[in-house]
Amino acid sequence: AVGRSLAAAHGKGIVHCDLKPSNLFQLSDGSWRVLDFGVAQEIRAPGTPLPERRKEGPDKKTEPSLEALTPAYASPEQLRHMASDPRDDIFSLAVITYEMLTGLHPFDRLPADQARSRGVLPPRPDGIPTRAWKTLRRGIAFDRERRPKSMTAFLRGLRKPKPVWPWVVALLASAVGA
Repeated sequence: AVGRSLAAAHGKGIVHCDLKPSNLFQLSDGSWRVLDFGVAQEIRAPGTPLPERRKEGPDKKTEPSLEALTPAYASPEQLRHMASDPRDDIFSLAVITYEMLTGLHPFDRLPADQARSRGVLPPRPDGIPTRAWKTLRRGIAFDRERRPKSMTAFLRGLRKPKPVWPWVVALLASAVGA
């Protein structure tokens, strides 16, 4: 549900930019909400400068708008203040997903840039199917280009694939009956 919400935001040209467990809320009916789009950014073409934010008055500019970034969940690109991309939210959701599966942060709560420089690679969680692990591992890749291209692709890779055999049986039955 969180991934679908983020995919909808991405479809409207918005990247959350601060996805972390405290920004996810489960309602009493079991549904989930993504909270705090306070530092959300427009999806911009590579090389497009981030907009400047102002503090109290027109003459007090700050660095581009990621002041509230949570380093343990931020992508390496966010830590370098690069233009926002949906794959930054994929990275953050992949980190959260890994935590939900294992109870541990994949990089021992180190920011991604430090984890990369130290060569920290998370172990495969017990019981996760191969396809889902490959997708999750791509989601937490330090290089944006290695991550799934969209939230929808990330979610699809985490789902259990449908069995092929009913389709094969139906195909064989139609071939035999013909």
